[in-house]
Amino acid sequence: TGNAAAMCGGGDGDGAGDPVQPVLQAAATASQPLQQRRRLTLLPRHCRILALGEGDFAFSHALAESWGSVPSAPGGLIATGFEDQAETLERYSEAPARIMQLKELGAQVIGNVDATRLSEGPLAGMEPFDRIAFNFPLLPVSAHAVGTRSVDVHIANRANMVAFLRNVGVLLRPQGIVAIASKNCFPYSWWRLEAAPEWAEGELVLLGVLPWECTEYPLLYDGPCNVNRDAAVKPTDAVVFLYARRDAARAGVFSNFLPFCSPEFPAEGRPERLLLPGKHRCVICGAWGTSTKDMIAHQAGKIHKKRASLEQRWEEYRARTCRKSWGSGYLDKVNPGHALTGDMLCCVPLSKLCLALRGWFRAPSEEK
Repeated sequence: TGNAAAMCGGGDGDGAGDPVQPVLQAAATASQPLQQRRRLTLLPRHCRILALGEGDFAFSHALAESWGSVPSAPGGLIATGFEDQAETLERYSEAPARIMQLKELGAQVIGNVDATRLSEGPLAGMEPFDRIAFNFPLLPVSAHAVGTRSVDVHIANRANMVAFLRNVGVLLRPQGIVAIASKNCFPYSWWRLEAAPEWAEGELVLLGVLPWECTEYPLLYDGPCNVNRDAAVKPTDAVVFLYARRDAARAGVFSNFLPFCSPEFPAEGRPERLLLPGKHRCVICGAWGTSTKDMIAHQAGKIHKKRASLEQRWEEYRARTCRKSWGSGYLDKVNPGHALTGDMLCCVPLSKLCLALRGWFRAPSEEK
């Protein structure tokens, strides 16, 4: 596919392709009007793009409109949702008009797409993509059993993203990029998307984390819709996590992205710490300190203790999810009162994953 950094927006927003200096120049010019800020174009028109979990299709509709039309080759846009078409039209009032306009502009619209099981279903066997965008993923309330503790809601959402990253490679070109827009605040930051590739144990690595303002996203739409109802959710503290194949990242294919990435997050292809004060870092919380005393004080804090407890719960969950293959009908026979057995989440459709997680969270031996 050639050099993805040059082919599909590896340079800055004007297409010049030269690295910017200094780091995070776009963030440093936050006082400028949005239209005048320097930014990275993540989703250029000539890329083949897959949008997952669209909900009300606000993002893909805005993207297609910004292009004027969707090219059939070499690019293309496929916008997908988890719900079927009937449920989408019923839940989101603006979806019918947006879907119709997307099709008129040349995009494909597909429903019933499970982002954790992309090798099956409507997208199975499709030509791979240069960009795969998943904006503000969040399991709906209905995915959790009544009375589920908040720590287990965190685990369910984290497990969902790990399953996605483990499966998404089947539709990603060798030098393609996966972009997950999320929030760098509670509860989203507790899912630790920066560590998800390590847990997924696949070929993807964290390429970097872009501030929302450093991309074209703010010019496209105001933010995501609520996953449970037709209501807007503001992209407060939004960031965009970028993932790529390890060999492409190490080869420097995406070097022009790095100057835009936040130095707060360790990433493939650059030092773990860049332009940040202090020598001590809490891996769990992402906090930095200048001395051992700082870190001792941090670890004694209420928030750190809660997050440490979450990590312990997560490791318990991972330990109880063994590495053998789940048969095609295995989850239908799982006793909700006992620990799950079987492969990692890569073999599990999202609908069955939610049911399985419910059973695990209700396991009497796990309640403290």
